[in-house]
Amino acid sequence: MSEWQPIDSAPKDGTQILTVTNGRGGRPYIAVTGWPVGWTGKWPTAYMALADGAEPTHWMPLPPPPTTE
Repeated sequence: MSEWQPIDSAPKDGTQILTVTNGRGGRPYIAVTGWPVGWTGKWPTAYMALADGAEPTHWMPLPPPPTTE
């Protein structure tokens, strides 16, 4: 898996990624999100209230899903 990268370098083509935000009490808040094509607002992240409305600071690609055998 890749290392965390600055959020400015995140894809904005709808690709789902992991994002990290400074959450409540200074604890990291990690979420899966993606920048919708044509979106002009803030980073859309589920449960942003847990992150006190802070913007993500870093991102990384999602790991591949598990395989069934």
